[in-house]
Amino acid sequence: ISSGKLKLNAGNKPVLCGHQFDAVIFLYPQYSKEEVLKFLEEYVNKGGKLMIEGTASHDFKGQNITERYAAIRKKATVNTFSVKDIPALGTVKNEVSNGCSNEDGSFIFTDIKSLQNNKPATFLLNVKDSNYSAEYKGLAAIAIDQVTGLKKFACAGFRELRRNGQVILSLEHRADIFIEKQGGNYHISVAGETENNKIVVNKL
Repeated sequence: ISSGKLKLNAGNKPVLCGHQFDAVIFLYPQYSKEEVLKFLEEYVNKGGKLMIEGTASHDFKGQNITERYAAIRKKATVNTFSVKDIPALGTVKNEVSNGCSNEDGSFIFTDIKSLQNNKPATFLLNVKDSNYSAEYKGLAAIAIDQVTGLKKFACAGFRELRRNGQVILSLEHRADIFIEKQGGNYHISVAGETENNKIVVNKL
């Protein structure tokens, strides 16, 4: 906040690097800078959803802010950090197993055990009337258009991608892959330890 990168838009939504957020969780406000206090005051005064944790008696310059902080705290939605109270901020619960949805509609899946054990994990994503699944190691990202299908796909340790249980893309050997749809055609880049890795199935 103090860097000026986090601002409020016309709808009183926090915006950081072009990304809009529905709520703010702020931990331990003691010794906050003036820019931070002004941001929090403006945010809660306009009805912003704030979860705040901790006490504050002085700002960064040592000035007493007991009353200012009390006013912020009084207007905060939740006055202590609590996972069970996050729904009170109006945020949507993440229903994606081992992953999350992004602002642009894409999804990212992560699994550290697959890297530690060198055994691939599997993601399953339901989009409208179709489901997509694939094994991956560490990280996979996918973007689906509900009408035209797969838009982008990046996957470490990839072997095959399935739609509604049917293989639509597979490699001869496991490798990292990136797919992007451009002008109605798919561009596929494959990297990995195995040279000359062949695409065995391509029904994209």
